[in-house]
Amino acid sequence: MTDTKKYETEKAAFALGVIVGGAIAGQLVRVVHERNKKLTEFCLIQQDLIETWEEIGVELHSSNPPRKELMAKIKERYEFAKLAIRAF
Repeated sequence: MTDTKKYETEKAAFALGVIVGGAIAGQLVRVVHERNKKLTEFCLIQQDLIETWEEIGVELHSSNPPRKELMAKIKERYEFAKLAIRAF
């Protein structure tokens, strides 16, 4: 193989490597971005659940908590948490 053909082959191989490498890097960035987005959503859901449980705790320690409403809130939050966790 002549030096010119060898050089052209190496140049083409390098260009192909850059293109494929760029495509793989692009996919990795997209996957990481999606995971970070889901992780952020999950953290927000967790924060919401923590705040709700704090509210429930305050209501439980009050002198006369409304039991029916409290149980409905607990059930609603439990169902929401199950769905949120399944989404991840």
